[in-house]
Amino acid sequence: MNKTTKISYQNRNCDNCGNDALNSLWHYEREVTARTQKWHFSVNNCICPDCGFVFVSPAPTDESLAAYYADSTTYFRIDYDISKRVNVIEKHAKGGTYLELGAKEKSEFHERLGGIFDRVITQELGTASSADLNSTDSIEPETVDMVAHYFVLEHVPAVRSFLADCREMLKPSGMMIVEVPDLALYPDQIAALMLYEHTNHFTVSMLEQIAKQVGFELVEHSNTDASRPFGFSAVFRKVEQPIARDQSVNEYIANKASFTAGLEKVRAYQQLNEDAHTALLQWQAQNKNVLLWGANANFDGMFSGRDLPAAVTIVDSDPRKANYVEGHEVKTPEQAQDAIQEADAIVIYSGLWSGEILESIESKYGKKFDSEHIIVVDYYFG
Repeated sequence: MNKTTKISYQNRNCDNCGNDALNSLWHYEREVTARTQKWHFSVNNCICPDCGFVFVSPAPTDESLAAYYADSTTYFRIDYDISKRVNVIEKHAKGGTYLELGAKEKSEFHERLGGIFDRVITQELGTASSADLNSTDSIEPETVDMVAHYFVLEHVPAVRSFLADCREMLKPSGMMIVEVPDLALYPDQIAALMLYEHTNHFTVSMLEQIAKQVGFELVEHSNTDASRPFGFSAVFRKVEQPIARDQSVNEYIANKASFTAGLEKVRAYQQLNEDAHTALLQWQAQNKNVLLWGANANFDGMFSGRDLPAAVTIVDSDPRKANYVEGHEVKTPEQAQDAIQEADAIVIYSGLWSGEILESIESKYGKKFDSEHIIVVDYYFG
């Protein structure tokens, strides 16, 4: 996996007010691993001084993102509250056709929707997905009763265009359900801030302002109804005509403060990476057998620009990640059974599943690590 492709970028103005004179908040470079090659992202987070919308500019081109997502493998595991999604839908559903954009896999969630709608359709760009559609080209205008997209809109470089497409597919007075990370929560939740694929950082009112101009009215919103703890849920109704944005709304001060506070926690996460790498080198010097558990973005972040020590065992439960790390085989727990039993220390790159991983290691392989030899590296709980 020697090839590295740079993501192509293009100029982008503010989706809310059209301003092109932007202030940069945070620029960084990131190289990530996909199925067949590596991809280089150059991320420049900006804020619009005229309205306060925070987004990435320049933005990745549609063609470049499509190529990247086509090369990405879908590693799917339900990490959201199904009941919360269903509860919001049930409040506003009237049967008919449900379309979910960005649905990586059909799951228990979609099975439950079968009792609410006559037809449930899923769409996802990635070719590794098991969704019904790879595009929405076959969806006729005004044929969908409810369209939903969960933690998708933060990935979309052209927000207004995407929302306009959603509106076109909806029947008159059709409903749109959106979940996105909440910029107001960034001081406590940095998961959304860390992801290099994110091109937008929304507050409720900023999303409402943009959606109004496309032809949606906000019906309700909630943090507690969101299926992930770092986001908000918003329900919109299609209206006959676009609504002019309120030019008196300027969130520049508040949004910059939220982003900056989150960025401070990012720095703390980066220090955690440094400390974990130092501990790893010390363990290596002491000839300890070390497990690195989880081939993912946290793993990439820890070894960005660093050589990976040779005498480590990399483990991941997904067999599709066998070649994730160049020059090293990523083993499943079953393949790494001997190494697990002989290990002296472990670095886990998933805070969300760390407890489950340690319990599984103990129950299946009779291995228990003392706390001094366990490190968890994850921005999700940063």
